[in-house]
Amino acid sequence: MTQIPESIAAPLDDEDSGFTASDLLEPIDRQHTLRGAVALLFQTYDSEILIDGPAGTGKTFGVVRYCDYLCRKYPQARILWVRETLQSMRESVQQIYEDHVLWPGHPCLSKGGSRSGRSEYIYPNGAMIVLAGLDTPERLMSTEFDIIVVFEATNPHVREKAWTLLTTRMRGTGIPHPECRYPDGVDEDGTSIRQRMAAGEFPGGEDEDGHPLFFRRAIADCNPDDEMHWLWRRFKAGHMTRLRSLHVDNPTCTNDYLAKLDALPGVWRQRMKEGLWVQAEGAIWSTFQASRHEVDIEFQFEALTGRRFVRVSDWVDDAGNIAEMPLSAVIAGVDWGHSQPGSLQVFGVTPERRCFQLAEYYAAGKGIDWWAERIAEAVDEFHLEVIRCDPSRPDLIEHMNKHLGPRQGREVGGICQPANNKRASSKTGVGDMGGLDAVREAFRKDALFLNRNGLRHFDTTLDAAHLPTRVRMEIGGYVFDRDKDGKLLEIPVKNAIDHGCDAVRYCYMDLFDRNVQRDATVRFTPPEGTVVYHVGTLEERMRLKKLAERSARRRLTW
Repeated sequence: MTQIPESIAAPLDDEDSGFTASDLLEPIDRQHTLRGAVALLFQTYDSEILIDGPAGTGKTFGVVRYCDYLCRKYPQARILWVRETLQSMRESVQQIYEDHVLWPGHPCLSKGGSRSGRSEYIYPNGAMIVLAGLDTPERLMSTEFDIIVVFEATNPHVREKAWTLLTTRMRGTGIPHPECRYPDGVDEDGTSIRQRMAAGEFPGGEDEDGHPLFFRRAIADCNPDDEMHWLWRRFKAGHMTRLRSLHVDNPTCTNDYLAKLDALPGVWRQRMKEGLWVQAEGAIWSTFQASRHEVDIEFQFEALTGRRFVRVSDWVDDAGNIAEMPLSAVIAGVDWGHSQPGSLQVFGVTPERRCFQLAEYYAAGKGIDWWAERIAEAVDEFHLEVIRCDPSRPDLIEHMNKHLGPRQGREVGGICQPANNKRASSKTGVGDMGGLDAVREAFRKDALFLNRNGLRHFDTTLDAAHLPTRVRMEIGGYVFDRDKDGKLLEIPVKNAIDHGCDAVRYCYMDLFDRNVQRDATVRFTPPEGTVVYHVGTLEERMRLKKLAERSARRRLTW
């Protein structure tokens, strides 16, 4: 584990860049100075790098310039850039690279048409940068690379397992190691080290002094998350070198931008302004553990039988069978949004009373018609029984019901119902602690799970503003308020980012309400032919309790 000093300057050197005079179609600033963490990329040779810090410190720009330098210097270099999806790469890393590192008419831009059509950049000397998302694994595992960069590495899609698999692809031979006996890639006779290695020399890939012949590196570029994140724990365990980026290292960072970061609520300010790896004190859903409660969930529907079920690929028995569970109900929850983000959460519940997130829409700046279409899509895909909506806007609930009307041969015009906020309140009637307590207890009992791949709409505007793009990212900063003496109160902090959390609460409380009722009363009128999940008798509840206990014992082997 290495902790590098936080401020140093390193001007880029263009000698042996691999470019000819005709390649430099337009003059650019080749004296640009990289400072701090990104400068240290040029001066350290550790194989796993964590480059982190507040938002706006120039981390991504510096990493991109570093990769550009390696490609210009080493004709055989192969570099892989990864984000959670290829689409998210288009709006962030590619934009920085093409607009601020390359220039119009650059040879790397001569192929692929527009930015959205490019999946690689090929330099005139033969070096290559390959783009991939974690949603396109065939591009990740089909070749070998010298350098691998994972951007926004704290994104929930980026798990330690994926990082470990990526590092197995660092087997390239395009960049000679600066500390080996042959830093130029040739021996004293001018023979290529790659040729000698292919002929059987240098067993183990080391020179005569035991130094590695080729330079290989994996870089995680990110803003901080909580201190239990696997990247932070990996650094603390000594497996990564940390390079900490600061605002002072970025001369283009303005006071206006810093003021925007200052205005972020709670833990988001600590992470994005101060660069701290922290979990908010007084977390409302403190029982949530990403490693345990975030899984890969696949929803399936059998049209002939009407059977709905989920497959959880994280849970596999000793025979290699993936856990498959029937669903007794599927409902949705909506928290309205326009200037603020809105959220649509879809959950299914099993007979054992486990709730699984099936899909999630999370977006800001969308009109009511856009949300109406998303809700209609969810009704058609998941055959929803009910949609529990934020009750503060009865006009929107009415609009949604009129918009839906008949769908797929069934009348669903009354499917949108106000969330039962009274049921979701505490005994004292203050705030919404009843619902919050129920969700926290569900996580504690392993009765509520989020879908790692459930996001249906990635909001690039929120991502650029360093704000949550899904409910998973809200949970760490969803905290209790405090009184003037600093004592925790029984209500969430004001102005909390809780759009997805509210929608989750609406869903879970609807299912919870139906589970705890002793009679057979249904609180909504379901479409004809709909199977309603409802526990009505004591005997049925006891049977489900035994099923849940048996399922819990069985899950220990998954």
